[in-house]
Amino acid sequence: MDFFETRLEIIEAVAWLVTVTAGVAAGVLFARRSHDRLTGTLAAASAIVSEGLSHAEQEDAFASMSAGLARLFDADSVALALPTADGRLACVGSFGYSKPEEMFLRPGEGISGRAFVTGEPIVAPDVSKAEHYKPAGPGIKSALAVPMRYQGRVIGAFNVESRTRRYDESDLDVLVPIVDQIAAVVEGTRLRREAQERAAAELKARQELQAVSAVVLAGVASVHDLKASLHSMITEIADRLGWESMALILYGDDGLLYTRAYFGYPEYSTRIAFKPGEGVVGAVAQSGKGRLVPDVSLDPDYLDIVGATRSEMCVPLRAGERVLGVLNAESPRPDVFSREDFELLATLADQMSIVIERARLAALERTALEGMRELDKLKDDFVATVSHELRTPLTSINGYAQTMLVRADDLTEADRRSFLEATVRQCNRLSTIVESLLLVSQLESGEIRRRREFARLEDLVANAAEASGAEDRLVCHDESGVGLVTDPFRLHHILRNLFENAAKYSPAGSPVLVRVCPRADGACVEVHDGGSGIPKGAEEIVFDRFRRLGEPGTSGVPGTGLGLYIVRRFARDLGGDVTIARSTEPGYGGALFALHVRNLDLEPA
Repeated sequence: MDFFETRLEIIEAVAWLVTVTAGVAAGVLFARRSHDRLTGTLAAASAIVSEGLSHAEQEDAFASMSAGLARLFDADSVALALPTADGRLACVGSFGYSKPEEMFLRPGEGISGRAFVTGEPIVAPDVSKAEHYKPAGPGIKSALAVPMRYQGRVIGAFNVESRTRRYDESDLDVLVPIVDQIAAVVEGTRLRREAQERAAAELKARQELQAVSAVVLAGVASVHDLKASLHSMITEIADRLGWESMALILYGDDGLLYTRAYFGYPEYSTRIAFKPGEGVVGAVAQSGKGRLVPDVSLDPDYLDIVGATRSEMCVPLRAGERVLGVLNAESPRPDVFSREDFELLATLADQMSIVIERARLAALERTALEGMRELDKLKDDFVATVSHELRTPLTSINGYAQTMLVRADDLTEADRRSFLEATVRQCNRLSTIVESLLLVSQLESGEIRRRREFARLEDLVANAAEASGAEDRLVCHDESGVGLVTDPFRLHHILRNLFENAAKYSPAGSPVLVRVCPRADGACVEVHDGGSGIPKGAEEIVFDRFRRLGEPGTSGVPGTGLGLYIVRRFARDLGGDVTIARSTEPGYGGALFALHVRNLDLEPA
């Protein structure tokens, strides 16, 4: 019995051992098959991730990975969510959603938001019983949400949902490693993008610095050649910044806007003058406010001069409160200029304004210095001329006086009379010189007031001819009997100086023609002489104060260089002017001085 029992126990033990061994063997086989299946699934998932990385664009890569994982997990929808600047979670890669760009979650909202906040994966075998599930589509039965981790940080969340498959904890064995791979990809993409953005920002900053440096360097040279400096600035800036076309447009003396330097524009477009308020350029110049135009076809101010233009930005050039013009940039591509580009253009415009204003002030300084040198020379010439002009009559007067004193007993009555007449002539010459000097002094100080009186030109001409001492040489043609309201004092000195000038520069004894012509607003007095005329190019400078043609003190023609200056000043005081031309009158081949005098009765008092 004992043997039987022992034998029976042994048999039972063996049976138990066989059962355990079979169970272990079955478990090992199942584990091996599960491992093989897990390994195959992971390999397939890795292949999906690798395929997604083959896409150049991040959005395409995320979409490809989402679609592949949806097939692997029998999912109807997949979403990869990353945090935005405002703290929400945005869908950056998806499959199965109609409008993923409109999908946003607050942290903690839905199972994806919950997984993002807690850092723990969430399995919802039955979404109807899941506490935090937020429906995103109809018919979903089961879902998984896994936090995306990178080096211990949660950087996003990954979500899969299915209408047919019921997910369980075992699915996390595949999904969690795959999401970790995706997280590494996302972070790598972010770091690469930040590195590219930093490199682009550094390149742009370097280009901007080079552009500003080009303006500064060009400004150094602008003192000597502003036009070349402006062209150099525009070309250098456009090349450095990669802008297709640029133009610097400045106000002209006539109030219009002209292109002074340009790059990338057809030449015909640079010859167009803009009125203030005309086009984007004119509007910016008139208002003093810059414009950034993403699409010129939508801007009512845009003038279609260059047909290829699609976008434009334009800023004013200022010197204090004064607008000098504008700096303009255009592109054949729409919406190509950013707000940063616009601000850079304004900075460049400020620098260019300094260059332009500096060059303008330098030009004014050069002009002023040249004017001062010229004035000093004219004063020196004037002193030499006046000294000569005063010394000549004084010498004559002294000579006649000495002769009359020393040889009083030897002189006849006729001799004494001749000497006295010569002395009177020289005194009159001195008086004329002194009178001219005083007259100019009064002109400069504004002491001569304008009078309004009616006078006949015939009488004014006769009086001026007598005062000039040339009445015997004048041939007057005045049959009109013109009379007008004028300032007799000013008109007398105008005519007197014109007659004296014509008589001095005509051959001795030759006639001087004076013709009076009526005009609707007054009259014109022409004075024709028989001299050599005024050299070409000197028609205006002869009216300058102290100006005489030829070296001072060496000309055979007496004068101080003030007569024609007085003529023009008084003529313009009377609302008229005096011009010079070559006379075409037969017998008078010299200069023609034409005095245009207005009837002051036609002006308000």
